[in-house]
Amino acid sequence: MIKYSKHIITVSEYSKKEISDYFGVDKDKISIVYNGVDNKFKPKKLPNQDRYILGVSSVAYHKNIIRLIESFLLLKNNYIKLYIVGSLNKKIYGKESLKIINLAKKNQNIKYLGRVDDDKLIELYSNAVCFVYPSLYEGFGIPPLEAQACGCPIVISDIPVFKEVYANSALFFNPYDPEDMAKKIENIIDSSNMRKELIQKGFKNVKKYTWENSARQFFNILNKVIKND
Repeated sequence: MIKYSKHIITVSEYSKKEISDYFGVDKDKISIVYNGVDNKFKPKKLPNQDRYILGVSSVAYHKNIIRLIESFLLLKNNYIKLYIVGSLNKKIYGKESLKIINLAKKNQNIKYLGRVDDDKLIELYSNAVCFVYPSLYEGFGIPPLEAQACGCPIVISDIPVFKEVYANSALFFNPYDPEDMAKKIENIIDSSNMRKELIQKGFKNVKKYTWENSARQFFNILNKVIKND
């Protein structure tokens, strides 16, 4: 498909470089259209909520949820909870799912919520102390943008694509190092000023990523390809 396509559209500079390097494609043949966030993702504060850290993802290996749990267990703060949202299917994800189930059962401060609808997810983003996304690999990564749109500070992996998309609007950690992850989470928990600063930077960052912009960019590329055909 890549060999015979007229043009290729991908979601980040990082993905563009990977496609070009791996398949030997001229970068001029590849354009970027960033993903966006649905307009319904907005802050929805609720009274008397638990203090909790939020993680949202499936339990695929590259999502790195096991290390998120390991880092949570290293936290000095015993009054904060960890909420995990996402699909958990041991037939698909095997031992990784069983590890998470067993770790969650052993700690009353870890709540595995499974899949939730968007309304519930918006509430969870909006009322979390922070959102943690420990992925080892992504082409883009939409959940941190959803969290920012809901006024939640984000703590994420220092992988190249996240540096590209989130720049100075996030706190970064080494996703292979649970101690570094725990340290960065504690920085957020302990500093209301840092949370406020990241929330404001998050609101500013998320304005760049709308589906309207994505659609406009896509059709501009399409028109150029058609004109040059």
